[in-house]
Amino acid sequence: MVTQIATSLDVIEIDPQKETGAYIKEVKSNISNVVHSGMMEEVHRQLDTAKASPGADEAALFDKLISIILEERQHYDKLIFDTAPTGHTIRLLSLPELMGVWIEGMLQNQTTRHFRNKKKFISHFFHTT
Repeated sequence: MVTQIATSLDVIEIDPQKETGAYIKEVKSNISNVVHSGMMEEVHRQLDTAKASPGADEAALFDKLISIILEERQHYDKLIFDTAPTGHTIRLLSLPELMGVWIEGMLQNQTTRHFRNKKKFISHFFHTT
């Protein structure tokens, strides 16, 4: 929520925990169109685990920053973000690439496991001597 604190100066304070919860919920919704329904429970479990992992807050905050830029840029001459110290900000800005790699790895792992289980099932019932 935008709050005006002075003439020509508005602020938004972002709650990292709230944004992380909303971000994970949105990722779960978006990924449901990509992941096989039989894998959804495991994917949701992984995402719930990721919610507590290092970098989750930064990923959610990065998503929120992008939303603010896209939604508010037409209303203001300048958008200024007061972020954490430099190391945290660099980590925040590198997260899109890292999250993409993490999700691709997770999906590849699940797909490999799915095919391995299917192969075991088929070989068990159709084993020839």
